[in-house]
Amino acid sequence: MIPEPVFTIPARKIPTGRLWSSLAVPPGAVVTGSLIGCYFHRVSWVLALPFVAFPFIFIYLQIFVDAVGERFEGRSYMILGWAYFFGQTIFCFLLLVACAALYIYLN
Repeated sequence: MIPEPVFTIPARKIPTGRLWSSLAVPPGAVVTGSLIGCYFHRVSWVLALPFVAFPFIFIYLQIFVDAVGERFEGRSYMILGWAYFFGQTIFCFLLLVACAALYIYLN
């Protein structure tokens, strides 16, 4: 008896442009805002950055979920969305603290 051939479906590709832009823009906005605030010696600007960072995180969360949704679905899709949100929030907060510490160190 001849076994039936097995046809495997290749995994769908994640669009890397949208993926990397969604991962890079929120931290880039925080670092850029922190550097502008430090350059002009405006502590109030640095303290207002979380209010600027959260809209970036929410906007790019949708782009990340759309990019990842082409390959994943179900629970892993949901977990990746939550992981992106918490990961970007923690990373942007740590960048903000690091830039504030640099501001204090330089002044």
